[in-house]
Parts: sequence; C-alpha cells; structure tokens
Amino acid sequence: MNERRLPTGSRSNDPSATVWIRLAPVALLLIVGATTIPVDFRLPAIQLIPSPFNPGDFALNILLFIPLGAALAGRRWYVVIAASGLLSLAVEVLQLVQAGRHAGPIDILGNMAGGLLGSLCQRVRTSIVRFESGALILNRRLFIIAAFVTGGALLLAIAVPGTPHDFSNWDSTYKLAISDEFTRDCSWGGTLVAWAVYDRPIQRNVIRDLVGVQIPPETRSGFDPLPAEWVVYWENPEPRKPSGFLEMAPEVSAKVHQRLAGTGTMSLLAWFRVNDLEQVNVERIVTFSRDRRHRNFALGQYGKVLEFRLRTPATSLDGNQPATRTSATLETGRSYFVAATYDGFVSRVFVDGDLLGRGNLAANAAVFPYLHDAALPLVLAVCGGCLAGVLIAFSGWRRRSARCFLGCTGGLVVAAAVWALEATPAWPVPSASLFLGIAPPVAGALVVAMSFAAGPYAGAGRGRMEEQ
Repeated sequence: MNERRLPTGSRSNDPSATVWIRLAPVALLLIVGATTIPVDFRLPAIQLIPSPFNPGDFALNILLFIPLGAALAGRRWYVVIAASGLLSLAVEVLQLVQAGRHAGPIDILGNMAGGLLGSLCQRVRTSIVRFESGALILNRRLFIIAAFVTGGALLLAIAVPGTPHDFSNWDSTYKLAISDEFTRDCSWGGTLVAWAVYDRPIQRNVIRDLVGVQIPPETRSGFDPLPAEWVVYWENPEPRKPSGFLEMAPEVSAKVHQRLAGTGTMSLLAWFRVNDLEQVNVERIVTFSRDRRHRNFALGQYGKVLEFRLRTPATSLDGNQPATRTSATLETGRSYFVAATYDGFVSRVFVDGDLLGRGNLAANAAVFPYLHDAALPLVLAVCGGCLAGVLIAFSGWRRRSARCFLGCTGGLVVAAAVWALEATPAWPVPSASLFLGIAPPVAGALVVAMSFAAGPYAGAGRGRMEEQ
C-alpha cells in the first residue's frame, strides 16, 4: 500500500464526496489533441506564419494552457512562463508542416498568458472546485453530472446530421470557360497551357510524378504521364501567348456535369504561367459557371494566391464559403503545375506537388463545424475521458488496474456509440476511420483513468490519500 500526503489545507468533511485529479496528463492531452494531431502534411515556409491578431484565437490559446499552468502550481512564475513558452514554441514549429494549422508568435504569447493564469488558479477556494498543488479537487456528485452532460452533449453534437457535401446542387446549364467569367469582369492575365478534369481525386504520389512535365511540351508525348480516363483535356495551340476568354463546347460542359455530379469527387489539373500579380479580384483561370456569383467550380488567382471554389449544398452558390486558398506563393513569369482535388470530404490544392491549400468541406457541412476535422480526435478523446471519469467516480475503485479497466470500457463504449451513430461524417481520413474512431476515445479515457486519485481524504487538515 502506497501513501501520499495531500497538500496542506485540503479539507473535506465528507471524504467520499470529492475526486482528486492530477492536471499534468490531462493538460498535455488537451494541448496535444488540440494543436498537433495532423490531418495533412505540407512543406514548411516562412510565409505560412501569419501575423494578424485574432481575439477569438488568442482567447482560446489562453484557455488551452490554463490546465498546464494549474498543474505547475507552486512553482515560480518565471518557471511557469518558460515551460508554457517552450511547449508552445514546439507546437508552433510542428504546425508549420500541418495543413490546416496556423502557426504564429501571437499564439505563443497567448499560451504563456494562459499558463500564468492557470498557476494563479491555485488560490481559488470554493466548495465545488479548487486547485491545489497541481491537482483539481471537485465535488464528486457535480463532477459526475458535469462529465456525463459534457460527454453526452459532444457525442450527440457530432452525430447531428449536417448538410450534404456532394455535387447534388450543381446546375447543368452552367458552362466551362477559361481566362475570364462569362460576364467578362474577371479577366485573368496569365497563360493557360493545358488543363484536364477528372471525375475522381488524383492521388498525391501521381501529382508529384506530374511535376516534371515540361511546359510547353515540344511534342504531344510530353503529356504522356497524364492519368488515364480524363473527362476533358484541353491544350493551348499557342502556349507562348497570354490566354484569352474561350468557352468550351456545350457537349463538353454537359459531359463534365454528368460525370462529376455522378461521383461527387473531382480533380482539376492545370499548367500555366503567371504574367500579373496585381490582380485584386479572383480572376478566373478555369471556371464552370453562369456568372461571377453562380458556379459549379472554378480555379482562380488573386495576387500571389490561388483559390479553388467548389459548389456543394454547404458552400453557397458561389462555392466561396469556404473557398480553398493557398499561401502567397506565385511569382511573375514562372510556370506552375496546379492540382485541385476533392475526395468527397476534403478539398486540396497542390502547387508543383506541394500541398499549399486545404479545406474540409464535409466539416463545413456539419451543424457544428469546429467539432470535426482536425478537432474531431480531441472531441472523441474528451468524450472517452468524460465517460471514464463518470465510471471511476461512481464506482469509487482505487486500484490503478481497476481504473484503467473502467477507462478502457468507457473509451470503447464511446467508440461503439460513434460507430452506431455514424458520428464522423467529416473525418479527414475516411479509409482509416475505424482505427481512428477507436484510438482517441480510448486514449482520452486512459489518460483520465491514470490521472484520477480516487482515494478518500482521511480527516480534516493534513490528510492522507491511500492507493492500493
């Protein structure tokens, strides 16, 4: 039997009415789950570090590091700030290679502020919640109610059916064109050399193999590496001159609509040269539309940024809520190979083989978008942790092995509920959803199980917590 002294000042008239949770493992789970679980990788670049201040993101960064600061309670303030800052710096560096994440120095300031605020929470003393020496002491009954409500609400929230994210709202009367909109108010100043449309997502390794294709080709054989079975392929007969507006034949537009609307997936491959970076609007490179506010899809440029708009029932008639944008990467006079793909869940834009833009349209279609995509593993971990906490607090088991057993049970129950409710419609990796649907809730449940110190307080004042 191991004995551990509780902090001085820990008081409880009813020892069985409290639960004692070590904050360090829980804090690290929250930080890792919220900031570093990858869904797509990209090459790091300095332009991927944004500088604008976002009050909402700053507040979330503060809240995220409060548990870590509370776990470091009792240490000097500069130790708390240094630990929070170093961990935050490591997170921001990792986010440089994760598509969909945004690294920035302002995030580090918010994280350090959260750590310092959390360390001050040790002075909070109430009958319901209090922090003491890196632990959170809670009223047992209220904890069970809060954990059950929180986990259940999150699970039901991600299970609520959202808007479809297919091409069921595409308009068959729209037409394909290049270098401008049909209203002639989105003229593009570059040179489109060739492009192709597919009714399936082209895989990343195939896209990388196409980077070496020379543009313009001296012979037709230069495009032999193109994936087979394209829906439409177009090659510029004068690849040295700037492209002008050109409307595709009606039968080509009809074929594209029929094939793509039938699969709900697509790829657009385009080879072009950039001649102008002063364009202030999104000028059309390739568009399948009626006018500038009604389209099925479009690839456009404004300044150094490329934008891929794709219409689904969840992205507006213009396909720009949200559009998938790259970082500022274009340069005047350079030739580029761009691949814009949609696999039925995630829209991606590759520039010369590198992933520079990503948007989960399925997550956007959900009723609660922020609970999906990159945040979904953390949501599932929290659900698993909540159910594990309820089982452990309710049972009162003190053996670590028993708590881990209850934790695994709670995590597997959450995983089964996720599967039964089909609660991962916006999962970023559909092919791995079975494993990823089980791992996060079980991991969260085990962290909570290992963090629980469920032994009772032995009397008032300086007591002892016993763990068999």
